[in-house]
Amino acid sequence: MEHLPDYIDLLACNRMEWEILQLLLQRVDDWPWSPIEEVVGQTADPVVALDALAGLCAVGLLRRAGENVMATIAAVRFAQLITDRPRAEWVRPTA
Repeated sequence: MEHLPDYIDLLACNRMEWEILQLLLQRVDDWPWSPIEEVVGQTADPVVALDALAGLCAVGLLRRAGENVMATIAAVRFAQLITDRPRAEWVRPTA
């Protein structure tokens, strides 16, 4: 069997990070803390999901407390910024 290059693993982890972050950002208004087991259970590959969770925690986009994880304020604010980009009329009032 041919060994896949390492960049395949990086791509899979990046995609999984995005998937997990989106999942947790959707829940942030209801209850921010989610059990890690539940988050991993909603993904296709638990091993990649655990690596992705560790990576997101390491850069400050997720916060872990015991067996629970949540999106940080920075992650929520960034999601708001990319979802609802400022328009010119917000920056300079016309009145």
